[in-house]
Amino acid sequence: MAWIRIIAPEAADGPLKEACDWQAARLGFASEFTQLGSLAPDLVNVRLELYKVSENIASKLTTRQKNLIGHVVSILNATPYCASQSRVKLRELGVSDDDRSAIERGDYDGFDAADAAILRYARRLTTAPGSVTHDDVEALRAAGLDDLDILHVNNQIAHLNYTNRVANGLGLLHEIDRRAWHDVRVAIISLLHGPNLNLLGEREPNIYGTVTLDDCVRAASVVADVHGHEIEAFQTNHEGALIDAIHGARGRCAAIIVNPGAFTHYAWSIHDALAAFDGPIIEVHISNPNAREPWRHTSVVAPVATGSISGLGIHGYELAVAAVCRTLAG
Repeated sequence: MAWIRIIAPEAADGPLKEACDWQAARLGFASEFTQLGSLAPDLVNVRLELYKVSENIASKLTTRQKNLIGHVVSILNATPYCASQSRVKLRELGVSDDDRSAIERGDYDGFDAADAAILRYARRLTTAPGSVTHDDVEALRAAGLDDLDILHVNNQIAHLNYTNRVANGLGLLHEIDRRAWHDVRVAIISLLHGPNLNLLGEREPNIYGTVTLDDCVRAASVVADVHGHEIEAFQTNHEGALIDAIHGARGRCAAIIVNPGAFTHYAWSIHDALAAFDGPIIEVHISNPNAREPWRHTSVVAPVATGSISGLGIHGYELAVAAVCRTLAG
């Protein structure tokens, strides 16, 4: 497999065993890429930690877009191990063979504005990093990405380039074992937040505490990651945008976890949108609405939710994700 000596997962101990066990719990096996660093267990763990942090940045970057980046970078670097893995993931996410072929040809015109801008930026940063200019970043911004999204895109590209060079430079030159990956199904869990939740950590800390929205998303992502699933987070102060996000989750996301904010108490349009979603729905509130003003005691979301969690702060998000993962596992 590799051009250097490796330690097999079954022979691992200490920090290396912990890393292999974590990945086995997530994928069903310790990957060959993880084994490439096995002579330096601390390196393996740092790589996994970087992966977790990179995947869980609380931007608007979707799972599809992260995998588009993974595929275009791995194709450009001629890294069959990583490219074959991203090909499987894109297929599971519903990306057509025609679109995957277009990525591999470098033809991005058939993609929407945001996806095309991301693909073009990934191509330039991978093939000619010294030629990247401010205009390339402005193209991302013009396609609707904000600065956190752009940072996430940049980091994903950099991380994939690092991974590709490790694989190519140490002899991991074959495609993935499709039999091992055949049963790996990464579920996307949509984590939705309504109005004013972007102010968590600043607004009424005596009620909501000092945790931020990013903290909540990160806590949810860590639990999802342990179970081999991914969080796709979105926050809006507009009712119509939240409805659009719920509609966008249909047929694409396995579950919805939603903190609707004040919409909880009167937004029947959100009730109706959630009722049209086929999958587990968990309603989450940081505070306990029933212990507050009487008008907060009514939830129009609860009747269409699989379950509701309130009053447990950030821990409620961890419990919600754990409940969803257990439901999805049957």
